[in-house]
Amino acid sequence: MAKPIEKGKRKYMEYVQKKLKKFRVDDPAKVPNKHKKKFYDELDKGWESKEEKEQKREKKQERKHKKRAKIIEAVLNKIAPKQPPKGWWDMMRTKIRKDSPEYSEKVLDKVVGEIWYNKMAPDKKKDVVTQYES
Repeated sequence: MAKPIEKGKRKYMEYVQKKLKKFRVDDPAKVPNKHKKKFYDELDKGWESKEEKEQKREKKQERKHKKRAKIIEAVLNKIAPKQPPKGWWDMMRTKIRKDSPEYSEKVLDKVVGEIWYNKMAPDKKKDVVTQYES
């Protein structure tokens, strides 16, 4: 009993037969040497395997995800900027230095960073950025 041919293989065999007809032969071995390169180039150009289609789809998805990530990052930066404005940073260091003169420069930076990155709400950050931009 003959084994049934998979749908994808059958379609590829039909595609090859179509190309063979174009070159007026019934077997790839019968393609004249001077036309072999053209024949195989056309086969490669006109057919995508399952793997090639999957790779293409994955690359498209990856580009889509990267684009979305950039958009989200841009929106988040507008809502809650990553870095505080220099003017705000310096003002906070001055205030903390008045209250705690024993703090070193490194400790001052850690305290101000803790306020900005962990304590301050995103809407407040946006207000601070707006205030210091003007």
